[in-house]
Amino acid sequence: MNTNDPSPAAERTPLVAVVDDDRMCTMMLDRILTRAGYAVRVFASGEEVLDAAGTTTFDAICVDMSLQGIDGIETISRLKQAGGNTPAILFSASADEVRERALAAGATACVAKSGAWDELRAAIAEAIAARS
Repeated sequence: MNTNDPSPAAERTPLVAVVDDDRMCTMMLDRILTRAGYAVRVFASGEEVLDAAGTTTFDAICVDMSLQGIDGIETISRLKQAGGNTPAILFSASADEVRERALAAGATACVAKSGAWDELRAAIAEAIAARS
């Protein structure tokens, strides 16, 4: 047996959940993250991703702050309460105002939503690398 062979987990494409009820935003993030080499699953609500997290292993979860139903911080908090250790990145138009609460709820990072997609992509890459 060759112990230098990479594990199957190391070879698979990282799966990122994107949670936002803005269809245009999710389409753009899906395209950006797919081009960056990630597999992407899109969810329109916190409740949807919470349901999926019970049966799907995500490498990172990106959650918008303003969602219908439970907001992004509550979504992250519930993921963590359920024992999830998947890095969760909150993105928000008011990132500076919610950063402290997001990090306290268990977010790995809090990124401005104002088109700073490079910052979000970097936060995802850092979070996934830190898990490896």
